[in-house]
Amino acid sequence: AGLTNGAFYLHFESKEALVREAVGSALAERQQNLEEKVQAGVDLEGVIRSYLNQAHREDPACGCPSAALLPEIARQSVPTRQTYEDGLQSFVSTLAALLPEADSAAAGRRATAIFALMVGTLQFARAVPDVARAEQILEGGVEAALLLARASPG
Repeated sequence: AGLTNGAFYLHFESKEALVREAVGSALAERQQNLEEKVQAGVDLEGVIRSYLNQAHREDPACGCPSAALLPEIARQSVPTRQTYEDGLQSFVSTLAALLPEADSAAAGRRATAIFALMVGTLQFARAVPDVARAEQILEGGVEAALLLARASPG
């Protein structure tokens, strides 16, 4: 990145602090993107489809930090994982507000499950080289997420 060791430590106390800042920044950007969609009137299906599409599949560097980095985040220190959890909670809360039973206690759990399904679907789609197969995976994920969103709580 062009930083000497001295310059690096002027900005961050450690490499861990840099990772924590990068995770927090990426999650904040993803949250802002989601909030802009919601404010523009995009419904839950639109949010899911905007996440599970070929453009997002093909651009991991500009996409969701969960789909790109989750195994690495899991190996980080508690403060970095807490930064991730805080960003995750914000994202999931915004998703929960789009659910039919948004005011119920189950909405947060359901939104968490939907997001987990979305992340896993995107990871699978990125792992296969066949574009047509990746599209099938993405569409299957959309269908499954919508079924989960519309299922009766309980």
